[in-house]
Amino acid sequence: YLLIGIVIFPALWVYDPRPMMGFQSFRIPTTSNSPTLQVGDYVMVNMKAYRKSEPDYGDIVVFKKDDGLQYLFRVVGRPNDRLELKDNIITINGRSSKATIIRDTVFERFPVTEMIEELPNGHKHLIYKFNPPPYDVSKTTFKDMVVPEDCFFLLGDNRDYAMDSRYSGFVRKADIQGRILYSYWGKSAK
Repeated sequence: YLLIGIVIFPALWVYDPRPMMGFQSFRIPTTSNSPTLQVGDYVMVNMKAYRKSEPDYGDIVVFKKDDGLQYLFRVVGRPNDRLELKDNIITINGRSSKATIIRDTVFERFPVTEMIEELPNGHKHLIYKFNPPPYDVSKTTFKDMVVPEDCFFLLGDNRDYAMDSRYSGFVRKADIQGRILYSYWGKSAK
């Protein structure tokens, strides 16, 4: 048994078996999903989550863009959904999300409102809205957007600070690699 331990322990030290088992960890590099995920947080991702199912509203998914890099944002639009965004609050197929103000605070020297957004399917998560938005205010509102077949529309929880589907377009199902399960190290770890 000692010989087996001597062989296996160094192999596991060098080789990370989690991707083979379908799990992978990522470190959050940006504030695009604050306050839910903070810079420096580590998250565990189920890389096999969508082999037999579709991403659902509220899931934070990891996907690969044409530049080869991996990104993560929250699913707010599924194939054939009709979407509207009004002052950064999403409406899906005519059903508006509920936004409840928690508090006014400061994020990176900017005044923000921290809110709980409840999607029409009941999923709740935190979002930030800047007061006023320091960036392109034309991206805080749109009407009558239809998500193409086999695509998804994703938004960051830090609505005015995320280069999400409003900027880069729809995300193809084939490009979605997995779903975040939980944060296990950092400010957001639960």
